[in-house]
Amino acid sequence: MPSFRDRFRTMEAMSRPRLLLADDDPRVLSVVSRCLDLEGYEMSTVSDGEAAVATATADRPDLNILDIMMPGIDGIETCRQIRANAAILRREDLDHRRCDPISRRTRNALIRTLRSQRRSP
Repeated sequence: MPSFRDRFRTMEAMSRPRLLLADDDPRVLSVVSRCLDLEGYEMSTVSDGEAAVATATADRPDLNILDIMMPGIDGIETCRQIRANAAILRREDLDHRRCDPISRRTRNALIRTLRSQRRSP
């Protein structure tokens, strides 16, 4: 039988927001995923667009963070394929789930905002 600590960790992981990070640079994947993991997010990382589409289909993350320039299909086409895949987005999710490309500046501002919200009670 699992201990209380193991059950608590499982419950804690279930409540963590899930993010998909796609970038072909392993250093970026490592740094960004480590920072977001420390902030309490559950991370899935992939290194190309095809893997991002497959992972988004299987895991249904709360947020997809895509690099624009990746090998194979780029971030914009990856975003289009994720958006077009009806298995990922159910009708009731369309109002609050978005898949739009953002600039590095916007991404950094989003991360700062999320961090500040997580710190405030």
